[in-house]
Amino acid sequence: MQLNQYFTFLIISLSLTSTLARAEGTSPAPTAAATPTATPTAPMFEIIDGTAQVAGEPAPLSDGARVKWKKSCEDWKKETKDLNKENRIIAISCNTTECKQQDNGAFICSSNASYKVKIAGVRAPPPPPTPAPLPPEHVIETAPPEVIVEAAPMPRPGFIWVAGFWGWEGRRHLWYPGHWITERPGYVWFDGRWSHHERGWHRDEGHWDRH
Repeated sequence: MQLNQYFTFLIISLSLTSTLARAEGTSPAPTAAATPTATPTAPMFEIIDGTAQVAGEPAPLSDGARVKWKKSCEDWKKETKDLNKENRIIAISCNTTECKQQDNGAFICSSNASYKVKIAGVRAPPPPPTPAPLPPEHVIETAPPEVIVEAAPMPRPGFIWVAGFWGWEGRRHLWYPGHWITERPGYVWFDGRWSHHERGWHRDEGHWDRH
């Protein structure tokens, strides 16, 4: 019995030694480094605030004029939405109407409508400071220098390139380089210009106008 117990103990010891040797010689499988997940960049966008004058056709009574104004309001909303099919209108309202009686006795109802449009795309960089508009009666004796010709960049959806121009700053002409401005749906941009008068030069600054 003692001899059998000895051989049994020896076999168990050899088995454990072999198992431990295999365990020490086996390296754990390397853990793959987690691949960082790229966080999608949220698309840039621009919020545009727009206004418009909505007026109905004249009517003999104020109630009738209000009805005609409501029709003009709905027509304006439809037109604004048609002009912004590629954009998202966040808010649009004809706001409160005001009815006034004209000299001929007819009533006309009108209101200052407003809307907000979200245009997808890259934000335009802030434009450089622009000169304060000159009063209509303000005339400058010194003619503006020759325009500096700048290479216009490629068109960008949702933005308008305003060419550089000479402005009047205090007592001298100052060059304002070209820059991007955000497009206004339903409006057209007109560049500013210098005009010569009998007493000198006057500049009308650039402005927006309805289609």
